[in-house]
Amino acid sequence: MRKLLCQDAAQVDFERRGFRLGPARGHLEAVGLAFVAGFNAAGPDGMDVSGLAPEMWGFAYEGAGMACAMHDVLTLSGGRRLAALLAGRGREHAYPIHLGAGWAFARLRLRPWPMRKALDPLLRWLSWDGYGFHQAFFRQPVGLTTNGVRRAIRDQGYGRALWFRECADVDALAVTIAAFPLDRHADLWSGAGLAAVHAGGATPDDLVRLARHAGENRADLAQGASFAAAARVRSGLVPAHTEQAIEILAGAGPERAADWAEQARRGRGHTAEEFQLWRAEIRRLWGSRRNVRS
Repeated sequence: MRKLLCQDAAQVDFERRGFRLGPARGHLEAVGLAFVAGFNAAGPDGMDVSGLAPEMWGFAYEGAGMACAMHDVLTLSGGRRLAALLAGRGREHAYPIHLGAGWAFARLRLRPWPMRKALDPLLRWLSWDGYGFHQAFFRQPVGLTTNGVRRAIRDQGYGRALWFRECADVDALAVTIAAFPLDRHADLWSGAGLAAVHAGGATPDDLVRLARHAGENRADLAQGASFAAAARVRSGLVPAHTEQAIEILAGAGPERAADWAEQARRGRGHTAEEFQLWRAEIRRLWGSRRNVRS
C-alpha cells in the first residue's frame, strides 16, 4: 500500500515512456511532474502548491484527486477523503480532481464506479476520461465496455493522452487519430482540444494547423477546448497559452468558452447519457455562436 501511495517522478519522463520527443517536451513533462507532486503531497484539505507555478496547480490537484480516491478505495471509506478535498482547497479545481479519480481506478485495475457521496453527480463521469488517459499514457490494454457512452467519455481521455504521447506535434497527432476506427475520431479530437488548451505546448501556428486537421470533427475539438476553458476559469487563473489556444480553437475568449460549458450543464441529469448531452449542447452553442479562424 505504501508503494501504491507514492509515485515516482521518473514515470513521466518522455524518453522512458517511448513518447515522441520535441520542443514541447520540457513543458509537458513539467505538467506530469506537477501531477506527481500533487499525488505525493495529497491530504484531505489539499496540499501546499506554493512551490509550483500557478498554472500547474490544476495538474497537482488532479494528482491529489488520484491519491485521495486510491486511499478511499483501499480503505473502503466511501469517498470521505476525496469529498474533503473537493470541499476544501480543491473546490476550485473540481474538473481535474474528478479526472484524477479516474486515474485511481485505472491504477487499481478497476473500472470507475460512481462514488456518489464524494463526486459531483455530473462531473463524476469525468472519471472515465481520467481512466482513458491513464490507459493511453501507460499503454495499458483498454477493453471496450458494452456501454458505448462510457467508451466515448473514456476516449476523450485517450485523446488527451495522445497530446502528450505525440509531444504536442499536431501533424503526428492527426496521423495517429486517423489510424483509429472512424467512430472513435470525434471523442479523440475532443480530448486533443482539451489537452491543447489546458496543458498547452503548441505554438499559434501549430494550433491553426490542429484546427484544420480536425476537419469534420472541428466541433468536437471546440467542445474539448470549452471544457478546458471552464476548468481554467473556475480555478481563477487563465494562463496566456490557454487564452491564446481557446481563441484559435474555439474562436472565443476563455470566459465565453467557459460559459458555453456552464450554460450547457444547467438542468442536466446525472446519467452518463446526460453527460453526453452536455457535450453535445456545448457543440451546438459553439456552432451557433462561433467566429472561428479558417
